[in-house]
Amino acid sequence: MQDLRLAFRLLWRSRIATSISLLSIALTVGAVSVVFAAIKSVILDPLPYHDPERLIQFRSEFPGLRQQPNGDWVVWNDMQEIRRRSRTLQSIGVYGNAVFDLAGDGSSPPVALYGLRVTPDLLSTLGVTPLLGRLIQPGDDQPGRDNEMLLSYGLWKTRFHSEPGIVGRSVTTNGHACLVIGVMPHDFNFPMRRQAAHTPSPYVEFWAPLVDRAPENSQAGFGAVARLRPGVSLSEAQHDLASISNTLQHDFPALNRDRVITAALLPDRVAPDASRALFLLFGAALLFLLIACSNVANLLLARTFERQREMVIRFAIGARRSRVVRQLLTESIVLALAGGLAGYLLTVVAWRVLPALAPASIPRLAAARADWTVFCFALLLAVMNGLLFGIIPALRCSGTSLNPGLFSLKSGSTARHDYFRSALVMAEVAISVVLVMTGGRLLDNFARLVSTNPGFETNHVIASVVLPAVERYRDPHKRAVFYQRIVDAVRALPGIEGAGTVDALPFSGENHGGSVSAHEYIQGRHDALTAEIDVVGADYLRTMGVQLLQGRWFRADEMSESGDSAIIDQRVAARLW
Repeated sequence: MQDLRLAFRLLWRSRIATSISLLSIALTVGAVSVVFAAIKSVILDPLPYHDPERLIQFRSEFPGLRQQPNGDWVVWNDMQEIRRRSRTLQSIGVYGNAVFDLAGDGSSPPVALYGLRVTPDLLSTLGVTPLLGRLIQPGDDQPGRDNEMLLSYGLWKTRFHSEPGIVGRSVTTNGHACLVIGVMPHDFNFPMRRQAAHTPSPYVEFWAPLVDRAPENSQAGFGAVARLRPGVSLSEAQHDLASISNTLQHDFPALNRDRVITAALLPDRVAPDASRALFLLFGAALLFLLIACSNVANLLLARTFERQREMVIRFAIGARRSRVVRQLLTESIVLALAGGLAGYLLTVVAWRVLPALAPASIPRLAAARADWTVFCFALLLAVMNGLLFGIIPALRCSGTSLNPGLFSLKSGSTARHDYFRSALVMAEVAISVVLVMTGGRLLDNFARLVSTNPGFETNHVIASVVLPAVERYRDPHKRAVFYQRIVDAVRALPGIEGAGTVDALPFSGENHGGSVSAHEYIQGRHDALTAEIDVVGADYLRTMGVQLLQGRWFRADEMSESGDSAIIDQRVAARLW
């Protein structure tokens, strides 16, 4: 207690230096803690499923493509074959995107809801229990019995005002009555990753039965997760899946010739790209913390030079060196803990603001909070910081000689004293150079990315997402008429020069891969390759300002599901011919 009282008194006596040190520690500890809270929420916290380490997600990969399209899907027929042939999987759940138009009532307007159509075994595979009601059960996926839905906790709370009797109530979706059979827990969300950039909400708001409408589903792509059997490792499941994938390529070449089915642990698939970015930010924040640590050490070192008379007197009256070191380290740790507490408060404030700004592409980021784990991390970081920036001044000052000549020395008057401060300054400069070079490299890459010609016009072009209700426009002809009516209406607006449709916006990551081959090709060239394929309207490419090198544009009479016409880029032409 005596050391603490003396530490507070000495820190208060040098208020300016103490304030500067506190500000440096608070800002840097706060920055590191903010990033740590994000990493904890996105990466470290377990998924809200039972035994998530036994859950795997299936992917379709195209070895012929250097840049893989979004492959978190598997063809329905292949999934059924995997379900039948696998010996390493306990259960498999399949899901697909769905949009429901929820009718309005007296207090709420109509709204488009983003959700999933799921097989009955999906939620049981995840191992979740509803907050209210029941899960989708076998038999609910039969035609005529799929007019049921599970609500997310958020939708139940905001749209239905947490009504306890919501289970068994009918709501109107897509013009039909739909029975609410349950409400999911508040921490449940699946899938964690946003499935498409064009969905009305980044979060799933309902789950409804997925009906096997064969042959309509036979070649459609769906997401799929599975639970490993007890005692089965991921490598064993991957080996089993590779064998099944080879069999599918042989039995169903039209669907699987250029595609292989793989699997990865579900926790590893939640945020693979965001993980790298978050750890990069964490490393940068730690480097800033080291710079602040060096600054504070310099300030404390300057103060210890001013206190050399005090140290000489202490030694002269019999003080032990360990006692002096303990006192000086106590001052450093008190200073660091105060800065750590201030940094934690900054983290709390930051995560009350940041969730509203968090990008929906990073799952669970909006749920990050400065909880007790972050509090303990901030205090531990502060203590380590205090020891790090306090040990050099403490050891340097406690080594003061009893030479009476020291009584005439002033702070920083000798080269020996300047040596330690110069070393700290050199460390700061070295770390700063690393940060500046890394930041410069990132800015250079960003500038190159921005200046790259994407091959289409980016100025004066706007994009809008139109989501027709799947249940209402299941027929391809009706869906095509629906989109054409919208294009015609937009084209008739004043100031509009052109309009078109596309199934995946550029750089959205939602492009699909497929096999491309030529009926007549040059000997020695590949007779088939895998390419990204976009389904577009007749005027889309012209509207986007794409340059046509040879051939002609699409005609309106070619807009059909048959896909008899195609426009290819130079790379595909060069490889095929």
